[in-house]
Amino acid sequence: MKKIFYILSLLAVCACTNKPATDRSLGLTASIIENCSEYMESLANGFAKAVMAGDLQKAMTYLSPNYIKEQHDGILEGRTDQFFRELLIGTITDQDGKEQFYVPASLDEIASIDDINTDCIKLEPSATFHIKLKDGRSYYRTLETEAVKTEEGYRPLFVGDLGFLFLF
Repeated sequence: MKKIFYILSLLAVCACTNKPATDRSLGLTASIIENCSEYMESLANGFAKAVMAGDLQKAMTYLSPNYIKEQHDGILEGRTDQFFRELLIGTITDQDGKEQFYVPASLDEIASIDDINTDCIKLEPSATFHIKLKDGRSYYRTLETEAVKTEEGYRPLFVGDLGFLFLF
């Protein structure tokens, strides 16, 4: 709901100023807009490396503080392992060819996480990851971003889906 409000607000501002949505109207610093692909690749690779190294506190630095507060601290009451397992959800095709919703039972199941695509065309950039499991299966997961104010200006940081609550 927040995203819809922000998008509608952004569209209203753009319509009122009658100029195309550029660097400042998105809230992102000009250098991020100009170097979006580089920035997103760095963000995605840093996130993937931190998760694969088991450094979940470092991996959280690639995520929006608002998302962490709402999902990790609020809904999941600080259950970090569950937070990351749910963040890395996906759809896997089983042996019968049926697609099944998949949540890793443990982060140890994951053999690798590779950034395969970053998208800077949309209003909010995203990154798609290829997640390979140790049992040979694999799936894709796209993480969207939201602009977060930092000391350097507004920067995109990853957010996951809202509302998932699986009790394992």
